[in-house]
Amino acid sequence: MKRLLLLCLTAAVLVSCLGLSAQAAPTLSWTEFYTMGDAASAHTRIDPIELDGTTTLFLPASVSRKAVPVYFTLSEKNAVVTATGSRGSVALKSGDTLDLTTLCEGTDDTITLRARSGSMQAEKRVTFLRYDNVSTMFLVSDDPVNEGREWVESSEDKSNRAKGSMALLAADGESVYDGKLTQIKGRGNSTWKGAKRPYQIKLDKKTDLLQTGDSADKVKTWVLLANFYDPSAVRNMLALDLGRALQMECNMGYRPVCLFYDGEFRGLYLLTEKVEVNEGRVNVTDLEKANEKANPDVEDLTKLESKTGTTANGATYLYCDGMNDPADITGGYLLEMDFADRAMEEKCYFITARGFYVVVKSPEACSKAEMDYIASWYQDYEDAVFEGGTSSKTGKPFTDYVTVESMVQCYLVNELSKNGDGFNTSAYLYKETGSEPMKMGPLWDYDLGFGNNNYEDLLPQPELLYTVYGSLGRALYALPEFRAEAQRQYTKYITPLADVLAGNADAVSADGSVHSFAWYREQVAAAAGYDELLWKSSHMDVRPGGNGFAENFASLQNFVVKRVQWLDGVIGKWSADHADPLGDYMDVFESDWYYDTITRATALGLLHGKGAGIFDPSGITTRAQTAQVIYNIAAPGSIAYSDVFPDVAEGSWYAPAVLWAQREKIVLGYDDGLFRPDRGVSREDMITLLYRYAGSPKTSGRKLAEFRDNASISDYARQAMEWAVENGLILGYAEDGTIRPQSTTTRAEFATIAVRFYEKTNA
Repeated sequence: MKRLLLLCLTAAVLVSCLGLSAQAAPTLSWTEFYTMGDAASAHTRIDPIELDGTTTLFLPASVSRKAVPVYFTLSEKNAVVTATGSRGSVALKSGDTLDLTTLCEGTDDTITLRARSGSMQAEKRVTFLRYDNVSTMFLVSDDPVNEGREWVESSEDKSNRAKGSMALLAADGESVYDGKLTQIKGRGNSTWKGAKRPYQIKLDKKTDLLQTGDSADKVKTWVLLANFYDPSAVRNMLALDLGRALQMECNMGYRPVCLFYDGEFRGLYLLTEKVEVNEGRVNVTDLEKANEKANPDVEDLTKLESKTGTTANGATYLYCDGMNDPADITGGYLLEMDFADRAMEEKCYFITARGFYVVVKSPEACSKAEMDYIASWYQDYEDAVFEGGTSSKTGKPFTDYVTVESMVQCYLVNELSKNGDGFNTSAYLYKETGSEPMKMGPLWDYDLGFGNNNYEDLLPQPELLYTVYGSLGRALYALPEFRAEAQRQYTKYITPLADVLAGNADAVSADGSVHSFAWYREQVAAAAGYDELLWKSSHMDVRPGGNGFAENFASLQNFVVKRVQWLDGVIGKWSADHADPLGDYMDVFESDWYYDTITRATALGLLHGKGAGIFDPSGITTRAQTAQVIYNIAAPGSIAYSDVFPDVAEGSWYAPAVLWAQREKIVLGYDDGLFRPDRGVSREDMITLLYRYAGSPKTSGRKLAEFRDNASISDYARQAMEWAVENGLILGYAEDGTIRPQSTTTRAEFATIAVRFYEKTNA
């Protein structure tokens, strides 16, 4: 053993003396490889990404295939590099340009880079993908390691705000902006939860990024819409163009761009103006600046304590306590109709007497007097609309509070697009100082419009009215002035667009606002195709047209063409003197077997729709809905909230019903203490709840034997099911003689059973 140890030590000494290394032999490797969108701008670096196992470099439209600049470094400085394509090879040094048209066959721009240094060699295979027509934006973080894209996106509440630089190149290579950014932050609601995130940027200096030539369009703050849920990439473009065709006073401009963030390709975005009070955007008096001037000692007005107030006409509001008022508090205001949960995240908002939530977007911080003023104004407007056109309190018509022209403009785009958010969220109004009426607009957020939504069965269908079935839509439809103006604008502006949309790439509306589908497709096709490659596995499953660009674009085109044709025969025939009656629900027809019972259930106040004119007769009945219907039948009055079930939150629409039903031992909850309000209820469970409410009466116990699947009824539900059959609440399925106790109850079935039960107990 000693001899062996001595030999090892001797060998080590010899290796050391001879200068030999025990490390692995040196290798040659690529330490850096990239291209530039503009060699003159350091902000336009483009790094390769791995896409389906392929090293890929995306090339802006401004970079010619004949002169693609490449930059690289290797672990050995003296390495010799060649670039080889399917048609030839060329020696290459960092900073040289590649002519892909001579190196590669056809459009397959794939090259192999080979580096040699002595006996060492390294190889890299790269595919270049170039897009046409679209501008390119480069966002560059000041601190990409600590405050880069991932850091910005890690902030759920979008509070992480980075600084950096931005370069914007037009498709022809013209530099539109190349300078500092004072802010890069996240934005949006549902889209912020997707894989592809939207952003808001703030420039160091005012710039017209859309190159309109109008000095009013020189601003600092801009928005990058991800359009993540719209693989056609043009739905927001089309909606904004329709707004221009309708002559909307306030409409956001846009520009499609491909985005590189810290050198990484992030896909196709829509650069748009921000909905904000500004000369070139929502052009009203900036009350926010007036508030800041009136409160010079307050560094941040939004940090003031929030308090609650109530207007004389019934609206409640949240305001910032301790503010001084400027001389004029009558305007300007920018308002957004919104969902309750979103509104409650904002600093200042109000709730109307009818339960609508409205956020004051500008000024962000409002005094008590300001909130009282604007909430009162809006409540008077709402009262006038819902009371047949004239407020019973003020005696003034709704046109004193809002212009019918702007209401119709927004309505028509929402109805044409069958926008599920129409008059619910992303619905803006603005008001100037004095007694000038509010105006509705600008348009915003239509990526889930134009048939691109599977949440409701009716949304992808080009037929049937939609927005007019919402509570505000119904109230407006009842007004002769609204119907007449809708018919006028539709006939004048929308009907002529059918030929434009179906035309060739050069077709455009007379005012230059709306183009043909061929034109929209040409603008984004290449970039949208690459966006699909990048994000295809992450898209939310809401679109009837599928995830692919080609099929989704075809689905959009088909929807719009058919939608315009159908609306021509409906809105095109409206008038001040005539209004076809609207049914309770757009998805319940007189020919349906459940029409009478759903109509009766609604009239009795037992069961209602899901909003916007949707009843969803084939949808499942939930435990919360069952409790609510029994509660509606019992009409016990107000119920104080108590924390009985952890998953029944205070303020939820079903909380009073569930708590009452639990108190009456009609619902019991699960062993883990939860109620599970959204869980579908089976036929036997639904009947069991009704049976308990009825007092668990005795039964004969002979009827269930008539059904061939009666053995599948749970023991706890047998008496209840027997009672239901004896009293004619359920009849079974004649086609196969079953009673299907374990099947989930549809809303149409539940409405029918609820009406039978109500009439039985109130006979």
